[in-house]
Amino acid sequence: MRRYGKTTLAQSFGIDCCLVVNCDLSATEDMLRDPMLFFKNCDRPVVVFDEIHQLGDPSRVLKIAADEFPKLRVLATGSSRLATSEKFRDTLAGAAAAVVFRAGAHRRVGRVWGAPLACHC
Repeated sequence: MRRYGKTTLAQSFGIDCCLVVNCDLSATEDMLRDPMLFFKNCDRPVVVFDEIHQLGDPSRVLKIAADEFPKLRVLATGSSRLATSEKFRDTLAGAAAAVVFRAGAHRRVGRVWGAPLACHC
């Protein structure tokens, strides 16, 4: 979906609690070449992958986050065709929830995570 505020939502968590990764940038692919190392070095409780569909293998990155770093909260924004993309071979069943972004989506994100949207570090 275009112009629904996904990037604004991603940035609204605050720099102290959230690492926002812009997947539109070519350097991001290099940064995520070793997802284990990336997540081990992450010093924030929330990672937001903005436009994750731009990565070569976004499914692998999300699977490693879910399997190896269960306390880490990950929000991935992207195209409305994310779920049907061949890039997402792993369903992440039980480890992920989709939020259809419409007006008021920020409240739904909080309910999915079982916490308010605002991050308090």
